[in-house]
Amino acid sequence: MVAGEKDGFSRDARIIELSTRVLPINGHRFGLSVVDRAEGRVAGEDGFVDDDAILEMWAHRAGFPSRLAASDVARGWWNPETAFAVRRAAASTWQVDIENRGARTIEAVFAMEADADRFLLMRFGVLWRLERGFDDCFPLSPAEGVDVEASGSGYTVRAGTGIVEILSKRQAIRFSHVAGESLAAVSARLMT
Repeated sequence: MVAGEKDGFSRDARIIELSTRVLPINGHRFGLSVVDRAEGRVAGEDGFVDDDAILEMWAHRAGFPSRLAASDVARGWWNPETAFAVRRAAASTWQVDIENRGARTIEAVFAMEADADRFLLMRFGVLWRLERGFDDCFPLSPAEGVDVEASGSGYTVRAGTGIVEILSKRQAIRFSHVAGESLAAVSARLMT
């Protein structure tokens, strides 16, 4: 074993342990996964995985085992009670919605698909943390340099990635902390 290592894992600050449970999802095996923050990548037992696999892993962790297969859905997952989806709302916007027992609510509208993915990952991670009794990993105030303001029926988040409309103030504040981060970095944050 090399100095600075314990149980074969480097103490390098760039590496964060994600999970000790093995989850086979879409041909990837997630277990003793690590995140390399410098590269913005997630590693499973079979190598680095893409953003879709990260979202899939967190959907499963949060209790959404089935992919949503509607024609207007870019990506989404459901369980018998609830569904989360990213949908193309118009030529230049994306939305994340939640459908609970047939009633659909648009939770957020984004100019960039990547922001919709960040929001969806954040939602899955927060659900997973709360179900396990973990504290919320997001501060109660917006991230430094990001404005969250009441507007119409929701909240506007102004970050480096653009302007986002989010229904809930708490979700808007949480999103202010992940705006512009890679999905791997958001995943690491959710594990701390």
